[in-house]
Amino acid sequence: MIKVAQYIETIGTADYKKFVNQPFSNEETMALFDGWRGKFMNHWYRYTNDDNIELEFYPEHYIIKTNEKADNVHKLLLPKTINDFINDISRLGVALYWKPFINLEFEPKDYLPVADIPQYYVNLLTSMGKLHELNI
Repeated sequence: MIKVAQYIETIGTADYKKFVNQPFSNEETMALFDGWRGKFMNHWYRYTNDDNIELEFYPEHYIIKTNEKADNVHKLLLPKTINDFINDISRLGVALYWKPFINLEFEPKDYLPVADIPQYYVNLLTSMGKLHELNI
């Protein structure tokens, strides 16, 4: 699984910026992320993951429940873009992971944090038995 990084942590390619600045739509946007199960609850949507994080999307706002304690319930305005959603989730310490499509649409340098890009290529070349081609 590939952890989602905030746009400001990436090198900021134009194509990736265009992608994350698309309008937010809870059903379409949540389909981009791995590990979330959703259910339509008549007038709102609930998504949960294996870490017992709950996201509840209502027409005007959404709620993030990071555990069962009342002090870990956060009510926010609906995000305008995918990037806004990523920033909200990241600020609250909730891990998001991309579904595999991200590797088909973008290069790792587009979506990985700048600090993780070199290690990604070291790991890739190691797995291919070609680390010697890196000249390090």
